[in-house]
Amino acid sequence: MANKLRIYELAKKHKKSTKEMLDLLKEEFGLKIKSHMSVLSGEELDIVEEYFSEDKSKKEVKEDEKIENLEKKEEKISEKKSFKNQKNKNKKDKKKNKKQNKRSKKSTKRELKIENKDVNKKEKIKGEGFVYLNKLFFKRHKRHLLKPTLIKTAIFFALGITVFFILSSLTMKSNEIYKILIYAIPIISYILFKQDIILMAFYKNCDSSLLYYNFYREDKNLLTMFWLRFISIFKLMAIPMGAMFIIYAGFAIKFLIKTNVNLILPIFYIFLNAIFFTVLPLFQYYIIQPFDKEGKQKSVVLVLMNIFLYYIFIFGLPALAMKMEEMKFILIISIFIIAFVGFASFIIYKFAPKTFKIKQWKKTSRGLFNFSDPYIEFFLFPLQIWESFCLLDKLKMVEL
Repeated sequence: MANKLRIYELAKKHKKSTKEMLDLLKEEFGLKIKSHMSVLSGEELDIVEEYFSEDKSKKEVKEDEKIENLEKKEEKISEKKSFKNQKNKNKKDKKKNKKQNKRSKKSTKRELKIENKDVNKKEKIKGEGFVYLNKLFFKRHKRHLLKPTLIKTAIFFALGITVFFILSSLTMKSNEIYKILIYAIPIISYILFKQDIILMAFYKNCDSSLLYYNFYREDKNLLTMFWLRFISIFKLMAIPMGAMFIIYAGFAIKFLIKTNVNLILPIFYIFLNAIFFTVLPLFQYYIIQPFDKEGKQKSVVLVLMNIFLYYIFIFGLPALAMKMEEMKFILIISIFIIAFVGFASFIIYKFAPKTFKIKQWKKTSRGLFNFSDPYIEFFLFPLQIWESFCLLDKLKMVEL
């Protein structure tokens, strides 16, 4: 320590004003100091320095305590916040779990699981190879496929009877009722012959496992399965088709029997619609294969194709039927259906070995789905035919 210090120097050293230092020395230590130029030395100076060193240590302790208290407060606040955040997370997780449970329940309904009651080991199934496989599939899925078909048919039957009584109470001409029937047949056929559940069952419970084997994806085998499935589905669709015949018979007896309209045309039209709306979904299934690994439909092409084809068949053909003679219309529709069935068979034989497979659907940066090369090859097939006729050298195609 310094031997001598003036009062103003001591005040400066300990960051106090000269007046404060003078008052402190007089009151705290009882020293008789005349002015700021007075000198402290020896024991007096040592006592004052010790006082200030103790005061500093006390201040440091207090500051440490304050820091600790602040840290504790911050910890408590952070704990409260984390507790609240955890509560909110738990609530969100519960909501997510509820949604996932609902989705899983819906998906389990669509899973089309085979139960013990669906399997009859004593029942013998005739046939070999793909015939046996197809019969076995429809036997074991009878409950899943028959029930929704019966429900749809019953609803249609009830609505048909209701419309029958409503039209009976109204004063409408027979020609107007005939037009309504012609326009309504394709729309009703589309609803009744829809095959979403059947196609999902095909993929989930049969094809998703067999598609890994090359023999199953051979052209002849795929075409064989296509026709076997068409026959089985058409037999199942005989239930709603029969309901349509019965409802039409009621309308014909009540409103059309005494008129000059062709009563056979609607019957033939119902039959042709049944063939078309049975072949079309199967054709799309083998060529587009719209399902992913989980069995969900993810195909933009399928949606676009349905919009185009259903618009033509539901709205275009009935309008054509009203403008043409009945026999000409039946002939055109017959040719169209036969040509479509032949075209579908040829395309399945030609392209299904490449398109009918397990697919990985991934979203691109544009938000669209990536399609495999066989897809592009199938949709470029008409252009390739056009190229051969026009003798084009090159045809530049933009990659999807």
